[in-house]
Amino acid sequence: MRLRLLAAALSTTCLSTLPALADVTPDEVWTQNKEMMMTMLGEVSAEEVHDGDTLVIRDMTSEMVFETPEGNITSTTIAPEIRFEPIKGGKVSIRYSAPLSSVTTIPADPVLETPEFNAESTTTIEGLTVVSGTPDDMLYTMDGMAFVVTSEPTIIDGTMVQPGIKLAIDQIIGTTTIERDGETLISKMDMVADTVTYGIEPFTAEGAELETAFTASDLRIGGDFVLQTQSGDDYIANILGNSDMNVTMRSERSSSTFRMVDEDGNTVEVLSKTGPSLLGFTLNDGAIGYEATGENITATVAASQLPGDPLAFSMDSSAVSVLFPLAASDEAQPYKLSLGLESVVLPDLAWMIADPQNTMPHDPATLRLDLGGTMENGIDLFDTAALAAAEADGEMPVAMKTVDLSELFLSLAGAEIKGQGQGHFLEAEPAIPGGMPPFAGTLSLNMKGLLGLLDNLTASGLVQQEQAMSFRMMLSLFARPGDGEDEMVSDLEMTEDGQIIANGQPLPF
Repeated sequence: MRLRLLAAALSTTCLSTLPALADVTPDEVWTQNKEMMMTMLGEVSAEEVHDGDTLVIRDMTSEMVFETPEGNITSTTIAPEIRFEPIKGGKVSIRYSAPLSSVTTIPADPVLETPEFNAESTTTIEGLTVVSGTPDDMLYTMDGMAFVVTSEPTIIDGTMVQPGIKLAIDQIIGTTTIERDGETLISKMDMVADTVTYGIEPFTAEGAELETAFTASDLRIGGDFVLQTQSGDDYIANILGNSDMNVTMRSERSSSTFRMVDEDGNTVEVLSKTGPSLLGFTLNDGAIGYEATGENITATVAASQLPGDPLAFSMDSSAVSVLFPLAASDEAQPYKLSLGLESVVLPDLAWMIADPQNTMPHDPATLRLDLGGTMENGIDLFDTAALAAAEADGEMPVAMKTVDLSELFLSLAGAEIKGQGQGHFLEAEPAIPGGMPPFAGTLSLNMKGLLGLLDNLTASGLVQQEQAMSFRMMLSLFARPGDGEDEMVSDLEMTEDGQIIANGQPLPF
């Protein structure tokens, strides 16, 4: 009996020390939403009304301002009504009762000779978002939501400035978390969507009617970001300079179409399909990164003026990535650029034009480029006031310091070029005002089958005999024979005094 009483007492004591299952209220959810919007979008205002236990937000208005040399670009969005309703389990549902409307004002551009104009769009959000958790750590759950943005066409003096655009995301399922840690907002998201469609309504430009559309299926969006709440007005600088983001979007398959019909009724149609693809975005320590990859890419081009079947292209994969520092720094910062096009198959018509005698290998082409280095930023490139001042002074305090070409690879029609190099820019005035400063560095190249390709191009008539002879003479100055047949090797050096050395021999210029 005593043991039972002791166990009951201990259980009661332990349970009493555990936190109760926390609830969130409509006001707490709205406060966090408003804070997030103010951090990312700028000023937010709204009328707050209680309808029983439901918080109703009416005429919520947010305004974003982007400073440009021509004037400010302003974007104002109005949400007529948002309802925050308490539901069972201490949760809150969010529902947009009416579409959001946005107006973006673009200032006049004297260079393009365009007047000031407004671009209008409408956003519809269907379905409920359910919020649970605690005031400082909320979980947003979506199950079957839909998101549609429609942009109206903008016509000025009978000229199409911006066509109508529609973006739709269907069947959104997933979660997003928003956690507060002092003055920091931390968010993670993991969502899937059935389809994403993007299309431009048919419009006429220079007498031709154009239309295009894009569709992606089985989309997955994941990532996290850290935002610093800010009290100043420069929220763009706050996001780019004080935030960390890592967002990735993956799609299992996608397709796009483009169609053009000119005044005479001639048509051009481009259809493309892509297998698994990825789109990534990062923001870390003031450096912005972008990555895009795709696999199993095919494209066809059909035109009424092209004979025979549509032109067919294909590619095993494509990849591009960029890393660029935006924040100012006392030390040099890294930048990167890479590009890859693997196993590009050209259409038969292209080979018929380039190789009418069928003497070249028609193997798939491949291009790889991996370039990096360091640069110095004297100002924050997201500081619009500092950029305007630098532009007025005629001096941009941004300088490239080093270059590192870790890979250059090109194979095409039986020829192959490989290369590596590195170098640095000198602390000297550019030879041309506004140009790049003097450069010193090295470049190593290995070229196979290049002379054979030149012979084939000459035989096909694409390259004239005189041009081929000039190329051979120039190549002999920079390259020497390699170990293999039709192999050339070149080790180039540009010294700090401006001398060019090829394979150990100074060039006479």
